[in-house]
Amino acid sequence: MTGGQTNGRAAEPGSSTTLTQFLKLVLARPSVELVDLGPAVGSNIAFFGERICCKIHVADLYADLDHHAGQDALDRLAEFLERRFGFPDESVDAVLGWDIFDFLDPEAATVLAGEVKRILRRGGTVLAIFSGGGSDEHGY
Repeated sequence: MTGGQTNGRAAEPGSSTTLTQFLKLVLARPSVELVDLGPAVGSNIAFFGERICCKIHVADLYADLDHHAGQDALDRLAEFLERRFGFPDESVDAVLGWDIFDFLDPEAATVLAGEVKRILRRGGTVLAIFSGGGSDEHGY
């Protein structure tokens, strides 16, 4: 989402209010459990763990992607993702997806989206960033 409005005035061109809206939804919950689908990044941990006081679960799907790519097993990634998350149904409040979906084939992306939906509590929120055209990078 780019552009948009902030406090009744137009946002700067190319700016986004998505993170702000995500944070508002997270802060509205009393005790937040958050799953970060990416690697443990110090600034994310510090911000969400220390400043926002979320309980953070780091999934690091990039490491899983690298492992499957190294084993020439990307065709089995969707099956792996079906059993990757040990969270009970409706057990987390928020999920950070950043650009992980850009690196997944359609089948794996569908499975991951289903798992995110399964573990998300009613009224929970997801922040997922998409490039729109898939990734042409050779690594994660």
